[in-house]
Amino acid sequence: MTILAASDLLFGSRIQQASEAHGLQVAFAPRDSDVLGRAREIAPTAVLIDLASVPDGPALVRSLKAEPALAGTRIIGYLGHTHVDLFEAARAAGADQVLAKGELTRRLPELMRELAARPGRD
Repeated sequence: MTILAASDLLFGSRIQQASEAHGLQVAFAPRDSDVLGRAREIAPTAVLIDLASVPDGPALVRSLKAEPALAGTRIIGYLGHTHVDLFEAARAAGADQVLAKGELTRRLPELMRELAARPGRD
């Protein structure tokens, strides 16, 4: 299971299609939802976060990384290439990967393949 914390449902559907093509399920967590609570409940393989659309993305990354039950969960942030400060803040907060939205789009099949191959997924 992968959690997608984002408000852009069109882009989210791209992620969902790529995930399902590799046997991964996606749970959507809109920007105003309790992503941490949802992650505790689901224990996902990964959490993808649209850092520009969630309130204080770096704080969310820190919270997810600090949660013992989510120790093996991969945290992947993405954002527009112009958000340099947010990019650095998410990396400093402990995100496993931070990608520009365009790079995520290009690497989506590869990324989903990697997540599908992880032990304990879905």
